[in-house]
Amino acid sequence: GATRRVTAAATVPLRLRPEAGAPEIGRVAAGQTVQVRPAQSGFALVEGQGQRGYAPAGAFQIAEIAPAAATGGPVRQLAATNIARRDNFAESLALARDAAVSGFELGA
Repeated sequence: GATRRVTAAATVPLRLRPEAGAPEIGRVAAGQTVQVRPAQSGFALVEGQGQRGYAPAGAFQIAEIAPAAATGGPVRQLAATNIARRDNFAESLALARDAAVSGFELGA
């Protein structure tokens, strides 16, 4: 699969193999940007910051660089990839509404 640049939504444990029970061999810190490539069983091969291991693919957000803003500088945007995957969808909607109220724009 294609390699993508992503950002960790929270601290993500890296596993030796693409299995939930595999030994933990490292961690990706929240907000850290890494490269991922699809693997088996819903996991992704994660590489970055001198680390390489497997993590659940839904633990990351796609990092995109938007065209230069009116100020002339690049603007970083994060596309939420896992908000709809949360166990409690109603809670996700409430979190999205709260984020909008605090100044974040909801994507279409």
